[in-house]
Amino acid sequence: ACRAGWRGVAATQRRALCTMSALEAPPLPLLEEGIADARSARAGSPIPSLPPLPDSTMRYLLVLDVEATCDNPQREAHEIIEWPVVAVDCMTAEPVFEFHRYVRPTENPTLSLFCKKLTGISQEQTDAAEPLDVVLKEFDAWLVERGLIDPVTGAQLGQWAMATDGPWDLNHFTARECDRKGIPERAHLRTYLNVRKAFAKTYKLRSSRGCSLAAQLTRLNLKFEGRPHSGIDDTRNIARVLGAMLRKRSVFCLNPNEAADPNVPGRYLSVKFESGGGGVNTLLRGPKKARGARNKAKKAEKEAAAEAAAIDVYVSVKLESGGGLMNAASEGVRGPAMATGGLAETVLAALAPLQSS
Repeated sequence: ACRAGWRGVAATQRRALCTMSALEAPPLPLLEEGIADARSARAGSPIPSLPPLPDSTMRYLLVLDVEATCDNPQREAHEIIEWPVVAVDCMTAEPVFEFHRYVRPTENPTLSLFCKKLTGISQEQTDAAEPLDVVLKEFDAWLVERGLIDPVTGAQLGQWAMATDGPWDLNHFTARECDRKGIPERAHLRTYLNVRKAFAKTYKLRSSRGCSLAAQLTRLNLKFEGRPHSGIDDTRNIARVLGAMLRKRSVFCLNPNEAADPNVPGRYLSVKFESGGGGVNTLLRGPKKARGARNKAKKAEKEAAAEAAAIDVYVSVKLESGGGLMNAASEGVRGPAMATGGLAETVLAALAPLQSS
């Protein structure tokens, strides 16, 4: 578990890192049903003083980890059935408030047995919930109440961003379902921090592949708290990982690093932000499928060029029953495309002495 990263850190600080989200104090009063401020940190736990944020004015990161309908094998399109959000204060690296709703699927309202066992969500919970369009409106109202979006235009106010563990929550599940159901697009759900990428860069890993939430917690010497694949529990644990990076004052988690493709729901782009928190939206690469098509085209061009430059050719010959070679032009010449043209006659003529010998 990344021992080098722990060198020079006081024991009290290490304990605080490992218990940063063990929130055992009584919850604050509910602001409305299903919406509550996060519990305050354990009374008496030492909270290390943190230096100012480097080159950033980011105030909040709103962690989201949805759950969606699923089956084994998957036959129908996914529909979101849980929308949990935990807001982390970048200044203190602590969770400060939560939003949590179950969502009623409308295309295939009956949950599979596999889905109920995996997520722990019951049919009764989704039947009693609102559909996704209503839940997103409630989420907007929650953001308005905290001064994060304009109540009239819905424009984002202040420095904050969504954060997810990978591109799937906002680009695969949310974007595709909203596009399929005609739910209005929200700008604040398009650009986000991919926590997995930020973690890989913070701890100098070669790639974010294989950098699952469980692997991230293990590297931080933390244990998963709650039930895996419960949306709210997954979100709280992602917030713990994000809090650890914020305590480390990692610059890689202070600005969004991905954005939804504006033309194709389900695809995403990598974006780069200038230091100081200003976004320049410089596209580093395009959608994966588009990149794959370009790579295939380049590979085909190289292969065609190699065939054009090739000089090695060979022909197919046919043996007669008596053992002699029969110069059958119908057998044709096998080799590079250009060789099968004018060189065919030359090569076949070169085989004529073999037949007479």
